[in-house]
Amino acid sequence: MVDAVDLDLCSSSVQDAFVIAVEQQARERLERLSALKRITPVDMTKLSQQALDLAPVRALLCLEDAYR
Repeated sequence: MVDAVDLDLCSSSVQDAFVIAVEQQARERLERLSALKRITPVDMTKLSQQALDLAPVRALLCLEDAYR
């Protein structure tokens, strides 16, 4: 007999496999587009860090605009 725990584990494994497959397909598509020069790859971790670094500057610019 199959219990709820077994079904949860099975469902989780299926979800994990699906996510891995989708990620792999996306990675392959990005590589193809990059090779065709249709996109420029960007390191999202660096992009995120740049946004954080610029946040204080943006805040100051918003304050300047508020006092105009």
